[in-house]
Amino acid sequence: SGWDFSSRWLADPTDLSSIQTSAVVPVDLNAFLVQMEHNIADFAHALDDLEAEQRFRALAARRIKAMEAVLWDPDSKEWRDFILDEKTQLAPEDGVIETGADLGGECVHSRSSINVARHRHIPVQSGGRSRVQCAANFLPLWCGCTTEDSHHARAAVASFASSSLICAGGIATTLENTGQQWDFPNAWPPLQHMLIEGLSRVGGTFGKSLAEQLACRWIESNMLGLESTGYMHEKYDVREIGRCGGGGEYEPQVGFGWSNGVLLVLLENYGAQFIAHLEARCVA
Repeated sequence: SGWDFSSRWLADPTDLSSIQTSAVVPVDLNAFLVQMEHNIADFAHALDDLEAEQRFRALAARRIKAMEAVLWDPDSKEWRDFILDEKTQLAPEDGVIETGADLGGECVHSRSSINVARHRHIPVQSGGRSRVQCAANFLPLWCGCTTEDSHHARAAVASFASSSLICAGGIATTLENTGQQWDFPNAWPPLQHMLIEGLSRVGGTFGKSLAEQLACRWIESNMLGLESTGYMHEKYDVREIGRCGGGGEYEPQVGFGWSNGVLLVLLENYGAQFIAHLEARCVA
């Protein structure tokens, strides 16, 4: 999924030695695999390979069903990483998580590329879902895991809009200020891009409006940062528009490819709205 050190992977957010990546069933990784399964099915359709198309459509549908059963949190109305414990480890003979629900699908676990959610006899407890709220929890909106008219899309968009992830300078990576790169207060361009597009695709009228606001906010932050420092930055600080991000195990990088790419895409899609936004603010 591209995430480096983050509170998502830590049993104790204050202690890097508590990293437990191999015990995490990640939302974004499984969402990306749904997207890849849909992409392969689309390619198969273009090549008139009906058998492959049907097979990968079925795989995507099974994974979506498993994600809804294991990763969807009905209380917070978002998907959440699932943290395995000693009772829900990969069975050594087949790499499958034992669960009580008939999930009819598969969620990929970081130790294996094969089935992680199938039907057996150890119940998946809601307490197994991560308590970390992060931008990745909403990436299924972008990956084709839900549709505009679905309950999950409406609920997740409303949950995201009311979350504390939306800040002055963009969408925060998480709400945990640990000093790690993929935590608060950093905002990463690919996450902005995916969430803006996801809101626009399946969020209805409200989602499109929110996507426009977030796109204009990100464009402005990039422009101010470029004006004040002379560089585009790999990540930005959500607490202040135009401020570059920090933290992690190396010096922040400048002139960064994905920052440039995301800004160009947003300017293409929202450039007129951004200019209107600036003009309206000047008039006010």
